[in-house]
Amino acid sequence: MIEVDQTGISPNHSSRHGARIRLFVLHTQEGGGDAYSLARYLQRRSSRVSYHYSCDNFTNVDVVDTDRASWSVLDANPYSVNFCFAGSFARMGRDEWLTKFGNAIQEAARIFVQDGRKYGFDNLYTIDWDQISRGMSGATDHYGITMGLRIGTHTDVGPHFPWDVFSAWIAHYRDNADPVNVPVPNAIAEKRAVSEWLGDKITEAIELSTPDGRGRYVEYEHGYIYWTPEYGAHPIPLELFDTYAKLGWETGPLGYPVGDHTVLAEGLVQSFERGTLYRKAGNPGFYVTGLIGERWRRTGFEDGPLGWPTSNEISVDSGAYQQFENGRIYWAPEETIAVLSVDGDDVPSSERVQKYIPSARERRLTPVDGMRGGISYFGGPDDRSTRGRKMGISGEPADDPTDPWYCAMRFNYCQVEPHPANKLWVKPVAGTSDLALKAYLPDRRLLVANPANGRAVVVRPADWGPGAWAVPTGPKYRVVDVSHQAMRSLGAVTDTYVEVEWVDPATPLGPREGN
Repeated sequence: MIEVDQTGISPNHSSRHGARIRLFVLHTQEGGGDAYSLARYLQRRSSRVSYHYSCDNFTNVDVVDTDRASWSVLDANPYSVNFCFAGSFARMGRDEWLTKFGNAIQEAARIFVQDGRKYGFDNLYTIDWDQISRGMSGATDHYGITMGLRIGTHTDVGPHFPWDVFSAWIAHYRDNADPVNVPVPNAIAEKRAVSEWLGDKITEAIELSTPDGRGRYVEYEHGYIYWTPEYGAHPIPLELFDTYAKLGWETGPLGYPVGDHTVLAEGLVQSFERGTLYRKAGNPGFYVTGLIGERWRRTGFEDGPLGWPTSNEISVDSGAYQQFENGRIYWAPEETIAVLSVDGDDVPSSERVQKYIPSARERRLTPVDGMRGGISYFGGPDDRSTRGRKMGISGEPADDPTDPWYCAMRFNYCQVEPHPANKLWVKPVAGTSDLALKAYLPDRRLLVANPANGRAVVVRPADWGPGAWAVPTGPKYRVVDVSHQAMRSLGAVTDTYVEVEWVDPATPLGPREGN
């Protein structure tokens, strides 16, 4: 968990007028987003609302100084500290709370004990409505303010919040008790619960292990669900699974699914670790990947002039090609060429596209989970997580970088393992780094593009990350961290979908011309 101090920005706070602080109040946001996006909203004068803390499962943003009253609970503001779970809803079930906000619940308990001691709470426990009405100190939620003090009508954090887990973490920080061991919900069963189209379960066991031991799967009437710690649980409909099985399942060229399938006007599509599988209704399925897939993307995917794929990539001595409904895309070591089928000779769909071809070492360094997905950004100089830390690739101080155009990706110079404290995070495996490959990175260049607005920025590798791999509220998973300035140049916010590619190392850093 990263704690970021942004106090002093929001104008939405007031004096406590000498009131004795006695309540720590939990809130849901009742909206999507993350700690940063909620904090930005609370920092607008027009919002007329604030909390002391805005916290998601990865970041806790300090919004209002606790010596001041936040604008959260009407007349109870002067004597309360208010903590909001960013991106949460009061309707959430227990398993959803534990899966999406397990770290945030732990952080709320830590903050409660910290602030309770700071302000002299006479009780560092959760309290009921009667105790609230009698003026006792302790932790509650907004519904406790409604029922215990008869102030307002809010009912958050809802009936399924795991108070037992929150209380256990309070005991951990208050009494130095053992860390809380929370059973992890069965992700495959959870996914099936919201995927009625799969039909009845066929696999008799709870789940089966894949041959490589990395994942789990279950068979249903109309498809399969595959789970990995990196990507979570994703169903594969039988229409796509038929092709997936012929390709060798997860040990084949596609690897594991990284997202759910999408129903298109004429067929289905689903993304996997190393490619994207397409199947037009009434036809076999084929996958696209690599530079041919990138070239096809630039033509407009299946809606472009080339249409749907009608073969997989076919290797030839001089490179490779792939057949589409209305033409082919050829790949040679120097370029990719798209050719439309017409009467007579083949006609290139455009002049030959000169494109930077990544070096062999750049291809080896390309993250195994791909270069498309969510974006996040480094902590700034006021972020305590950066103080005294060196960025692992460039070696420069994280709170005083050489220039503002830098990034982190999960570069493939080391092995990766799930983080022991959070299945949605990963970390490098100690002692597995290829130091020669790592030393090659600082002089490389990457182009990060925001397809939503056409903006792009060139950055340099400075660190390994982001640690947050699978992000439930994001597009699939985060693939890149960038500096604050790069994020602003892209017009992006946390978990905006971006596309990253290697570019010529001589390319100037900063916004691409035309931004």
